[in-house]
Amino acid sequence: MTRKNFNGKRAVVVLFMSFFILICEADFLEENYLNFVGNEALGNIDVLTSVTLNRGRLKLRCSSECLKRSACSGVRIDLNSSGCLLLIGPFNTVENLVSHYRFYKRTGVLLEATTSSTQQPTITSTPPQMTEPLSTQMSIPTTENIVCSDCECVGAVTSGVYEITVNDQKTSVYCQVLYGFDWMVIFRRTIGDVLFNKVWSSYTTGFGNINGDVWLGLDNISSFTSAGWSVMRVEMEDDIGNTGYAQYGIFLVGGSATEYKLTVSQYSGNAGYDAFSYHNNMKFSTKDHDNDLSVSINCASYYGEPWWNDDCARMKFTRDNFNELGWYYWYAGSYRPLKKITMALRKP
Repeated sequence: MTRKNFNGKRAVVVLFMSFFILICEADFLEENYLNFVGNEALGNIDVLTSVTLNRGRLKLRCSSECLKRSACSGVRIDLNSSGCLLLIGPFNTVENLVSHYRFYKRTGVLLEATTSSTQQPTITSTPPQMTEPLSTQMSIPTTENIVCSDCECVGAVTSGVYEITVNDQKTSVYCQVLYGFDWMVIFRRTIGDVLFNKVWSSYTTGFGNINGDVWLGLDNISSFTSAGWSVMRVEMEDDIGNTGYAQYGIFLVGGSATEYKLTVSQYSGNAGYDAFSYHNNMKFSTKDHDNDLSVSINCASYYGEPWWNDDCARMKFTRDNFNELGWYYWYAGSYRPLKKITMALRKP
């Protein structure tokens, strides 16, 4: 892009919008966005690729996608449809797009477009004159000074560990960007280096390694599900490479007053059996806090399986022996040993 100078200063007008824009529920189809833009005058700007994002801080995330690609010069963002285009070429025109913003990679600022649904675009060969001193302008937004309480807020564009605040406490969470959604990992066993037959207090607060085997804590999980992160997916792999998943459209964990009672339904998947339905409406149990329905034993203590136990469990996720993990009726009715288990939440 050509550098323009006006009286020794770069001329930009910056619009800093609120980060808390909720994107509509329906997924936006990538091809529809491309067709829409294709009907408008792109001038000498070419499309590098398109990005469809379901929720979160659309402007920050689209801009981050551009910054990751050396060929990307800027971003065209459609706030109405949850989509953006990563672009190549000089930005010397203003396209006739409704409710959109431009991100210039060189300057790192967001510019408000001059178009609306009733106005024709203003074609300019240079950026508009700035209306306030450069020192008062704000650069591309970041999450540095923003308190985030979930993976949507942090605007994750890649899977990894992010810091959020839950129940007034700073907490590290593993955010997965998967299947077009932001997911928060609440439970994972893939290594076998963490013991899981722990006491009540450990299960309420959480334990483990956020990059490895981890339990995020019943207090945190309850907060997430009550805030709308109510879709849960568990993905599993056994010792010979078979994989499967079970997804639940409703997964809610009550607060401490309910002893973290589980409400779960709307199963889909290929795991062979809807194991979680057996635990619906159950309170959580540990070896020192028995809430199960068994009349003869404390299942968590006897089998070493803290869980939402009914008359014990239909899944073996929390045994200390990593070789004893399993899911009821996994592939042809067996409890084949599982070597990888991940449970994660997303919004509907």
